[in-house]
Amino acid sequence: MTSNDSQQRMGCRGRTWILVAVLLAGVLWCWRQSRALASLRDGYSVQVRQVREMRADAAQIQMLGSAPRIATERRKPNDELLAQIGRALQSAGIGTEQWVSSEPQSPVRIPDTPYQRFTLRITLADVSLRQLISFFSTLALHDPTLGIGGIRLTAPQEAGREWDADIMVEYLVYNPISP
Repeated sequence: MTSNDSQQRMGCRGRTWILVAVLLAGVLWCWRQSRALASLRDGYSVQVRQVREMRADAAQIQMLGSAPRIATERRKPNDELLAQIGRALQSAGIGTEQWVSSEPQSPVRIPDTPYQRFTLRITLADVSLRQLISFFSTLALHDPTLGIGGIRLTAPQEAGREWDADIMVEYLVYNPISP
């Protein structure tokens, strides 16, 4: 065997090892890419589910917003109204300890109409936005005379807490002006 043959065999083995190493590196790279794609696919499916939920919430909000307001005979916030609000809060997963207060506001006449607007200010503590939307929709579905006239949200001051909310629950009362 000549030294030339020996060198060719050694070169062939070296190239074989290099080829095996490149092949293994390629397989490893493909495996890592497939793991990364699987992770992206999982994240995408979570985002798709969240978008579907948000679209359903938006459709429900739009449906409630387009419903006509109805006047009621209720002249002031009474025990029945407060009980109804309590049931809607409970249905939304908001506990009684989160219902800080409820204060009736002075009625306001709607200009050039025979209606007065009565408002009950409700203060809630440590509630999620999902709970608030659930509360609003439950309240409107059970009593179409009620509406949400305003919401003021206060961001959480410490980690692990949710939002604080001041909500104006409104209803109209037919009360024509006497001539």
